[in-house]
Amino acid sequence: MKVMSVTEVKSSHVEPGRAAKTLINEALGSKNVEVIWMEVPAGWKSDVQTRDVEELLYVLSGKCAITSGNKKIIGTSGTLIYIPPGETHQHHNIGDQTFSQLVIFAPPLKR
Repeated sequence: MKVMSVTEVKSSHVEPGRAAKTLINEALGSKNVEVIWMEVPAGWKSDVQTRDVEELLYVLSGKCAITSGNKKIIGTSGTLIYIPPGETHQHHNIGDQTFSQLVIFAPPLKR
């Protein structure tokens, strides 16, 4: 068993205004799941992406839209969004404040 405080995990700045903290991954002993805390500024939009793993998004704060084809899902604090492998999608912070989420990949992404 491993226990950690999210506040003690070092943040990496992926791009201007966007921060991420890897909480669980293979380096920490997990073989089947990866968990990342992510924070992005208002107006941020990801590239369109397709992953070959399952992706779960748990919204902690703020407001986001996940678009897949012509379907758009709005997420706010407490929303859990499942994206199956192979589904093309895009993330967008549609709120006027910072948006934060837990991103869970199963199995972990291959980098």
